[in-house]
Amino acid sequence: MFVSDFPIRPLAIPSHRMVKEFTAKSILNQLEEDIAHWEDHLRKELKAKKDKETKKE
Repeated sequence: MFVSDFPIRPLAIPSHRMVKEFTAKSILNQLEEDIAHWEDHLRKELKAKKDKETKKE
């Protein structure tokens, strides 16, 4: 099972050749939510870095 370093709940992806449609949709929905969290996290991190660099000047 892959576990992300991001502070969100882990997502278990079954290692079967065939995944039921409902399970696949649930996995994709969770991945989309994780991507949104990562984008928000990285945006805040970049802003903090820029703000820190601006204060140095």
